[in-house]
Amino acid sequence: MEEYLAAEEDKKADLERWLNDYGTSLLRMCFLYLKDVQMAEDAVQETMVNAYSKYGDFRNQSSVKTWLTRIAINRCKDYRRSMWFRHVSCVEPAQLVGTEPLWDIGDEVSEEAETNQKYKDLIKAVMKLPVKYREVVLLYYYQELSTKETAGVLDVLESTVSTRLRRAKQALKKELGGWQNDEKCD
Repeated sequence: MEEYLAAEEDKKADLERWLNDYGTSLLRMCFLYLKDVQMAEDAVQETMVNAYSKYGDFRNQSSVKTWLTRIAINRCKDYRRSMWFRHVSCVEPAQLVGTEPLWDIGDEVSEEAETNQKYKDLIKAVMKLPVKYREVVLLYYYQELSTKETAGVLDVLESTVSTRLRRAKQALKKELGGWQNDEKCD
């Protein structure tokens, strides 16, 4: 009985650590995927409940971040497939989780405000992408998963991830006029 209690305490400690380490990035990713803060919060909560219940099934074949991201993406896909989701208007991308509102700068345009606006424009453009392109952008750039990890999360080939990333970048360049920095993928 003591061993069982110790194992449960270990599970709870791991879950708490995962929530602290990955909770915010999962919430942001789910929001960008679902375009709704409350649904994103629910998806993250369900992700953690699912991870807790499947704790013994995790075989360390991937990182914990990849495993949790896979669970979160599946929750988001479940929400998107629901009849309710198809009939709800989503929030305006300006209500992004983790972005700071533009502050009052008077007549002067500061460099920080301009950068903030470019970031908001980029997020809006990403949210306009078709889901298959949006999810690879979110996983590769935002969650900083490798092409291989992204392919594992989405259960597709690495070449598919590369193709979707290339097409997503082309669409973003067209939408944004080519101002974004292409350091990581060139």
